[in-house]
Amino acid sequence: MFIEQNFLMNLLVLLMTCELSKSAAGHKYLRIVVSSGIGALLTAVLLLIRVYWLSVFLTAVIVVPLMLFLTFGKCGKKQFVQRILISWFGILLLNGIVTAFSNLTGIRGMTWYVAVVTIVIGHTFVKVWLCNMRQQKNLYEVRLKNDGKEVCCVGLYDSGNRLQMPDSGEPVHIVSMDIFERLKKKESKIREIPFQALGTNEGRVPVTEIDSMELLHRKTDHIYRNVWLGCADVTLLQGKSYKMILHSSIQK
Repeated sequence: MFIEQNFLMNLLVLLMTCELSKSAAGHKYLRIVVSSGIGALLTAVLLLIRVYWLSVFLTAVIVVPLMLFLTFGKCGKKQFVQRILISWFGILLLNGIVTAFSNLTGIRGMTWYVAVVTIVIGHTFVKVWLCNMRQQKNLYEVRLKNDGKEVCCVGLYDSGNRLQMPDSGEPVHIVSMDIFERLKKKESKIREIPFQALGTNEGRVPVTEIDSMELLHRKTDHIYRNVWLGCADVTLLQGKSYKMILHSSIQK
């Protein structure tokens, strides 16, 4: 029973590690099954030590790296350490899910149907986490200045934003209506330029030019002068963690 439960846990951990590390190893699913079985047998052998903390420690530093090597093959030191850390994280996460499920249902142990529930919850968690991580990489701290006024906000780099001024070809960044109203000069004339989003009819967006835009990303500053801002539709940025959509031409 212990070996079966441990096999299922190893299987889930290796599948999660495979998902997060984007491995291209050949026959990886077959190798995951074989590695999970070997890991379960070795863990059972380590329990003969009868010192629980020592068996757990040896499992973490010997069995887990061995399973990763058998599953993914040789790789760089940095990537191997990364996979070990992902696997340890996966073990903690999945143990937490199994424990919570057991407390709610009274079902003890890693049965096949508990494994299915764990896969669904774990997969959903990983997908959401990965999505957030990818978005975080594209978020910038932005400082906008115009006519003595300054606004700080979070901007999202969007490779799909190719809006530009029709006469000069200068890029246009999109900001929330609130930021647009705060930065525009009262006496300046607001222009409107045509735009078309995917699957929609052509519309027009108000634009205004500001003095400067400063981007802070990964401890690197970029300052742009005479920047064009477009006013977003009220619903476009509603409820978002960012209030600006940066043009695809900015330096990444």
